[in-house]
Amino acid sequence: MDNFSNDKAVLTVGTVILDKEKVLLVRHTKNASHLTGTYGLPAGKVEPGETIIAAAIREVREETGLQVDKKNISRLPTSYCAIIKQKDMQKRMIYIVYYANEFAGQIKDSQENEPEWIEIDKLDSINLLPNVHDAINEAVEIISI
Repeated sequence: MDNFSNDKAVLTVGTVILDKEKVLLVRHTKNASHLTGTYGLPAGKVEPGETIIAAAIREVREETGLQVDKKNISRLPTSYCAIIKQKDMQKRMIYIVYYANEFAGQIKDSQENEPEWIEIDKLDSINLLPNVHDAINEAVEIISI
C-alpha cells in the first residue's frame, strides 16, 4: 500500500485521558477510516479556523462522550509524526497530543469508534496506532511528577 492521500502531512490532535491505572482509547469500527480493530487516542483533524486545543476538546467529546474543560487539559512537550495506514490509503500525520486526568460524563460509542478503558500495563497486548504508546507513557510520566 503506497497510495498517499497527498504529500502534505495532516495536522491531527489527540488526547491522553487517564483515570488511575487506565487510559481511555477508542477502538476503530468498520465505519472508521482507520483499520478496523486498531486502537488510538480520541483524535482527529484540526478544522479550519479551530484552535488546536479546541479541536482536542471537540474530538474527546465526539469520540468518547466525555467533557474535558480547557483548564484541565495540557499539551505534551513532544509532537509525533507517523505514516498511518488506513483502509484505502496511507497518510502522513503530525500528531499534537494533550493529556487530562479530569473529565465529566459517561463514555459512549460513536459511529466510528468504541471508547474503552484499558489498563496501562496491558497496552502491549492490543493493536495500537503508531506513537500512541509513547504519548501515553509521556503523559503518565508528567502526571506522576
